[in-house]
Amino acid sequence: MGGQDLTEGQQLLQDGRYHDAVKYYSTILQSYPGNTAVLNGLAEGQHRSGDPMTAIKNYKKSLSIDPQQPDTWISMGNIQYYHQQYPEGEFSYREAVRLEPGNPRAHNNLASVLKEQQKLDQAILHFEKA
Repeated sequence: MGGQDLTEGQQLLQDGRYHDAVKYYSTILQSYPGNTAVLNGLAEGQHRSGDPMTAIKNYKKSLSIDPQQPDTWISMGNIQYYHQQYPEGEFSYREAVRLEPGNPRAHNNLASVLKEQQKLDQAILHFEKA
């Protein structure tokens, strides 16, 4: 698979053509079912087109292939946080922090989900690292 394939899909996402991006990535996925970049692009399109639970499934599939993806953990955590799945979001953000301890976005998002769960001491620690 060439870089052009992913560039086109990313352009669809940037242009707000989320349903087209889902179709595009779904087609590519048939030929490259284990490609994490394709799964992540598909998941982003699904989330933005209003299908967050399917997006989570595809992020989980991507992470089962390669769990060393802090940005994917953050993306999945964002969906979980938005849908008030706070314990799940906390787990996702903690994985991102574990993989990339200096990532301010991971610390900020983890702090936010901890705050929602009234884990204020932990939240403050992560806000300070953000």
